[in-house]
Amino acid sequence: MGIELDVLVGHPEHDLLFVATQVARAAGLKDPSVAVRDHRKTKHGSGHGRMLEALMGDSPISRPEDHLGRCLRCNTVMFIESEVYAMLLRSRAPQTVSERALQVA
Repeated sequence: MGIELDVLVGHPEHDLLFVATQVARAAGLKDPSVAVRDHRKTKHGSGHGRMLEALMGDSPISRPEDHLGRCLRCNTVMFIESEVYAMLLRSRAPQTVSERALQVA
């Protein structure tokens, strides 16, 4: 059993962009939306997480679709890889223990 995450590639400024709530849900965080919001309020997450609409700017491309074929909402928060790790390292979900152990080692 694997976990599927939508990852956007091809942005001129960022190699990989992750849907923040999907990452939080996959990590087993209790309320993914709240976890993302709370992370963005911390000093480690301050200003982090970009809204999909802001990332697309005036680009003529259409909004990306998720694995079910639904368009992602304009207010979807996207994290770069370092923001994903920062959120997971500060969480207390049992599924993130291995990530925290790697940081200590």
